[in-house]
This record gives sequence, structure tokens and C-alpha cells, in this order.
Amino acid sequence: MKLDKDLSGRFHRIVRVSGGLYGIETVVVEKGKIVSTEVIDENYPTVTLAKFGRNAFAEAQTHYDIGTQV
Repeated sequence: MKLDKDLSGRFHRIVRVSGGLYGIETVVVEKGKIVSTEVIDENYPTVTLAKFGRNAFAEAQTHYDIGTQV
């Protein structure tokens, strides 16, 4: 797979954090390189669902479930 060296922007995904809350992971990419990564905005599932929609919410829940079964 060829990487796009002109890729720039802010990308978000949701991750499950402790206590039943969800965090928003933000990755900043400049010219194809990751500049920074941070997890902020720990909030309740309903807030996260309103911001991102069902598909992103279900994906975060699935990754959390797989990680806790180890």
C-alpha cells in the first residue's frame, strides 16, 4: 500500500475509558506524519453517540470488549 505524503488534518475516534465513559482520541497528521495524539473529553455514552453516531460507538465498544477478555 502506498502512503499519501500529502495527508494532513485532525482525525478522531472514540475509545472506551474507565468507569463506563468514552474518550475522544484526536490524532494530528501533517504531511503524512503523526504530530500528536491525545485522548480528551471523557464523557457519557449518550454524548459520544450524539457526536459520532452508532457505527463509531459500536466499534469502540467492540474494541473494549475484545481488550477486556484477555
